[in-house]
Amino acid sequence: MSSDSNEARPPRSLSTILWATVILVTINILVIILVLLPSRKKSDPQAPRLAEAVDRIMNNSGDIQLRIRDNSAPQKRSAANGVNDQDLKPSPSESAVPEGEASAAAIPSNAGGLHGSQVSLGVPGARVGGLHGMALLVGSPPPERELLAFKADLNCSPLRPDLVFTRNYVLSTNLISSTRRPELSKWLDALPPNSNVHGLGNVFVRILRKPEDVSLPPATSKAPPLLDQVGCLYEPYMIGVVTNEPIQIRNSDAIMHNVLATSKVGNPTFNLAQTRKGQVDTRTFTKPELFVTLQCNVHPWMFAYIGVVDNPYFAVTDAHGEFEMPTGLPFGKYLLEFTHRKAGTQTLEVDWNSQDQLVAVVLEIK
Repeated sequence: MSSDSNEARPPRSLSTILWATVILVTINILVIILVLLPSRKKSDPQAPRLAEAVDRIMNNSGDIQLRIRDNSAPQKRSAANGVNDQDLKPSPSESAVPEGEASAAAIPSNAGGLHGSQVSLGVPGARVGGLHGMALLVGSPPPERELLAFKADLNCSPLRPDLVFTRNYVLSTNLISSTRRPELSKWLDALPPNSNVHGLGNVFVRILRKPEDVSLPPATSKAPPLLDQVGCLYEPYMIGVVTNEPIQIRNSDAIMHNVLATSKVGNPTFNLAQTRKGQVDTRTFTKPELFVTLQCNVHPWMFAYIGVVDNPYFAVTDAHGEFEMPTGLPFGKYLLEFTHRKAGTQTLEVDWNSQDQLVAVVLEIK
């Protein structure tokens, strides 16, 4: 018996070893599966896009998009900034990569190389007002983008139920043509056939040089500057102010905004919390600058731009591309500068000697 039992033990010991081996192999397989599953998840092609979107929000670029809108396609959207529903496009970060390269340029050489024009509107003395004119864009700009972050915000999206887009290029609804603007026909007709010419909004117009014998008097028609936050957008998108002139910043929404001001030339910066509807705060800027940037960190798509100048004779083009400086500017020869954040800068010599005159400058998509 003792001999038989001793001979039977080895098989039981071998069986135990085999079962232990199977269990260890199974555990190893489970560990490998658990390790590989997260790796596969990380390789999801959507993951980099999501990470990029989060990075944009954290960096306050505000350039999160869901749809791309063709500027040539009519589409219903929110009518803010006092413009019609064809012209609203809320803005991305200044630090974001430009959405398509564009720069100021002369009209093509076959159009005579002109970059600006000065024409008479008709009978001298028939019009009363300040120096006025238009900024025009030749070419089709990159499409504007709908803001995903705005649409997803539970507080802001109900305030603007229509689509909300970036405001890189605010274009007139209609093309500019010799038929619509015969006073500009001289150089419009010199453009290549089928050129797209629109009025361009949010172009900042200022005086770079005045006649030596002219002293610029205070403006007689300039309204106090007010920058509002309404419907989770800054309105207006672009505004001008004279150095050391108080500018009012108001929150017209029943939700909290904050106003972060940044400068590249040493203007006062601030980070202002506006927690209640109707709150108004006043600030000043001490140095000329294009542009002081305002941003709401609570709503990262909200941007506004302030042109700070040393005299009150400036303007910002409207949704039709038109502008008018305050009345009171003496007649004389001036050098004007037209600046658009995306389309660049252009200058124009103007001999302003009649209120009937209109000046026009052209920026071109490159």
